[in-house]
Amino acid sequence: MGGYADEVKAGVIARVKSERSGETAKFGRGLIEMAHSLHYQIGESIRAIEVEVGRLLDVVDSLREVGNEDLASIVVIQVQKLLEAVIVLRVAIAERSGGTG
Repeated sequence: MGGYADEVKAGVIARVKSERSGETAKFGRGLIEMAHSLHYQIGESIRAIEVEVGRLLDVVDSLREVGNEDLASIVVIQVQKLLEAVIVLRVAIAERSGGTG
């Protein structure tokens, strides 16, 4: 039983040493995790904008059906601005992730 206890003790000691030496590495990992989290959040924002763009295009169709071309044109301009923002965000993500955005 001494052999098993020694193995467990050695394993615990090794883990503690690893955790101590890894404290500075944790900071680096934290930054990486934060960057991934921000990347994820930006991606979620992009998807949300794209959903809203789809809804707004449905509104444009409805406005055109009832003959309100002026308001439909205004909404289309805003949709274009949203799409431009999506493109800029996608390019930024692709550049930061080495082109695999």
